[in-house]
Amino acid sequence: MTSLRPAANAHTPARTAAQTVGIIGAGVRGRTHLLSYQRLGVPTTVVSRMSAPELVKECGWGVAAADTDELFASCDVVDICAPTGSHADLARAAINAGKHVIVEMPLTGTVEDADDLLRLADARGVRLLPAHVCRYQHEYAHARGQALNGALGAVESLTFFRRTGSPVQSGWWSDPERRSDVLGHLAIHDIDMALWVAGPVKSVSAIRSAHRRGDAALDVSHVLMQHLSGTVTRISAIWGPPQTPLRSAFSFVGDRGRLTHRSDKGAALEWSGNLRERQELVPAFDAADPVDAQLSDFLQAIESGRDARVAGFDGREAVRVANAARDASRLRSDVQIADAALA
Repeated sequence: MTSLRPAANAHTPARTAAQTVGIIGAGVRGRTHLLSYQRLGVPTTVVSRMSAPELVKECGWGVAAADTDELFASCDVVDICAPTGSHADLARAAINAGKHVIVEMPLTGTVEDADDLLRLADARGVRLLPAHVCRYQHEYAHARGQALNGALGAVESLTFFRRTGSPVQSGWWSDPERRSDVLGHLAIHDIDMALWVAGPVKSVSAIRSAHRRGDAALDVSHVLMQHLSGTVTRISAIWGPPQTPLRSAFSFVGDRGRLTHRSDKGAALEWSGNLRERQELVPAFDAADPVDAQLSDFLQAIESGRDARVAGFDGREAVRVANAARDASRLRSDVQIADAALA
């Protein structure tokens, strides 16, 4: 097994000077996005039911708005970092106000809401961009490129692992009606990656164990996805005790070899197989923060009119598969996926 550790090439993506952003939500994701816009130099307004002024003061960036009307008036792009159950209504209001919209994953709780937003954004001529940040993590993006260019041969299986501490918050995090569980907030990262690498899914099965311990929603899910391409994806996603450190890993297996990555080993890919030029598998990586790279890509795509690395329909498909996995675990049987085309 050869360790292929990329050389770091520090770089921060250039911001798009013409864009201004309004963030809805001042929790963990709102803070992460505000700090990213600060690094990119993007003027930002923040609104939240409780803590926007405190967040702006803490980060030393942005302006707090009194309400969404004030926020909409201040920005070109709305970035929704609020609870999942509010995504559809907030995005709908922003689109109707003529704003481009970035939405933290999951895009929505239901496929029906996602379809409605896609149609509305198309009718209003604005962009709808779900924040699936793993597409901007170099190890994932490069491994996907190797899978698609044939370096692994025929891709037989994808395996993903993701574990972190359970959110210590009561209410929406553990509300099944709002799709606020480990499938909708952790496994969905890897569901999106599997779709990006191996294409549409024809069936899903899953097993899940979820319970509460105090304020923590402990949740373990294992998902098996059968792709139309013939590839099989296995995903394990775990919300453990609150102090559990974040760990992630993946393995892409083809008939010519295997690429693996473990976050606890740093920015390294491991290759097992026979290739003439092993070092070509992993060139020097751009070491930009993936959130910075994602938000910069979104803003530049909005201004230029080009495609971003992730589109609204990608977010819709991730929601569809995550919800199918939830149904499969409840029914204890495979769930067949209907055609992906919008109704």
